[in-house]
Amino acid sequence: EQARVLSESPERLRGELAEGTRQLEAAYTDLRADLQLAGQFAATASEADRQAMNSAVQQVTAVLDAGPQGDPLRALAAAAAANVQIDSAIGAAREAAERLQRAVAARDEALASARAEVLSAEQFIETRRGAIGAEARTRLSEARRQLGIAEELAQSDPARSYQSAQQASQYARAAYQLASSDVSGWGGPGGGSW
Repeated sequence: EQARVLSESPERLRGELAEGTRQLEAAYTDLRADLQLAGQFAATASEADRQAMNSAVQQVTAVLDAGPQGDPLRALAAAAAANVQIDSAIGAAREAAERLQRAVAARDEALASARAEVLSAEQFIETRRGAIGAEARTRLSEARRQLGIAEELAQSDPARSYQSAQQASQYARAAYQLASSDVSGWGGPGGGSW
């Protein structure tokens, strides 16, 4: 029985090596594709994500450069470890890119809304100057300031730009409401509404 097992060992090992070689080629193909994907994300990734990506790219490159070196099973284990590292780095960069896309979309909507609300409040207040009190004007001034901050940060920090645009909208709405109250309570010459 031992002799039979020993005599079958080379055939079994040959099969395992053939399968390992096939899997290794597939792993190398996957790693090359991951290298291309990493290159696409590297340009827009944060500094921390870029460092993780560079480390993973170096490990993948070393595995690909080393090749099987006569032991496809050991090379397959090294390729699998490199694949885990680069997949993790790509995943983090992809999540960051998706967060950025969502922040940019939210920023764009908030900026459009803030611009419209500030303009509406400005027009209402400007056309009714004499009836508008200081509180409404102060709110409008703060709305303009927050809108300016939002526009300034629009490209560099979409999340903060969104927050400032939201605040601009809130101040503009408050200015409009205060101005409306001022106008409805204001009496011109003779005590009538102007």
